[in-house]
Amino acid sequence: MITKHLQLIVLLSMLFPIVSIADVWQDPVTKVNYEYTSGQKVASVKAGDRNASGSPDVTGNIAILSSFTVGGNEYTVTSVSRGRFRDHF
Repeated sequence: MITKHLQLIVLLSMLFPIVSIADVWQDPVTKVNYEYTSGQKVASVKAGDRNASGSPDVTGNIAILSSFTVGGNEYTVTSVSRGRFRDHF
C-alpha cells in the first residue's frame, strides 16, 4: 500500500512541475528591464510600450546587455520579444 502511494506521489510530482517566479533587474544606466528566473542562466529583455509593464523610462538609443549579474549569479540575455520597443522610436 505504501509503495502505491509513493508511486502516485512521484507520478504527480512529474506532472506538476515546480513553478518558478521570474524576477526583474533594471540596468541602472540604460533603464532597460531584464526578466530572469533564479536557478536558470538565461534572461530576456522586459520592455514594453509606455502603457505596458516593462521599461517605461527607456528613450532614445537602446543598448541591450549580453549578460548581467545579480546576487553573484550571471544571466545571459537570450531574447527580446517582438515589438517590445515599438513606442520608443
